[in-house]
Amino acid sequence: FLVPLTNFWSLQDDAKQAISIDKNFVKAYYRKGEANYALGRYKEACNDFKKVLQLKPKDKDATAKLKECEKEHKRELFEKA
Repeated sequence: FLVPLTNFWSLQDDAKQAISIDKNFVKAYYRKGEANYALGRYKEACNDFKKVLQLKPKDKDATAKLKECEKEHKRELFEKA
């Protein structure tokens, strides 16, 4: 899905609220991860997708997203070094 950049903050807030209600709501972690990724918060996005995979280990989309996040996070750390 495509969301305008300004809406990623509200998407992230909505996902956090859903998680506070149900700690096992996989879709909320996934959406939060997508929002964090779009906002350039790669470490946080990695954590969100790891949580998705804890709850749903065979999720191929989350596995792919986690690899993307890890790649971007490593690139980000390399650029800061």
